[in-house]
Amino acid sequence: MKQIKKNYKISVILPNFNHGHYISKAIDNLLLQKQDVCEIIIIDDASKDNSIEIIKEKIGKTKLFKFLVNKVNIGTIRTQNKALKIAKGQFIYLAAADDYILPNFFQKSISIF
Repeated sequence: MKQIKKNYKISVILPNFNHGHYISKAIDNLLLQKQDVCEIIIIDDASKDNSIEIIKEKIGKTKLFKFLVNKVNIGTIRTQNKALKIAKGQFIYLAAADDYILPNFFQKSISIF
């Protein structure tokens, strides 16, 4: 496989609504990527479960993460659009809080592109 340039910037957008059971593993999978990401934007869409506490504990004060919380539920599309406005990457990955990806997913995707 060709060597991937490290200067590509990938922004991950991870909306969440009541996925407390899954969000921790989804974040872990993103952090295992071999191709670096420039930011992971997590937006909670006014969850009623323990998602916010789990996310805060998981990300700590790491500068890689931007964490926003909607005061009221606005739905996935509007939440993703909100994150797209602040994303800085050349490439955007729209993640899902209950999806898991393999550690080389970004590396393979960039090499194909």
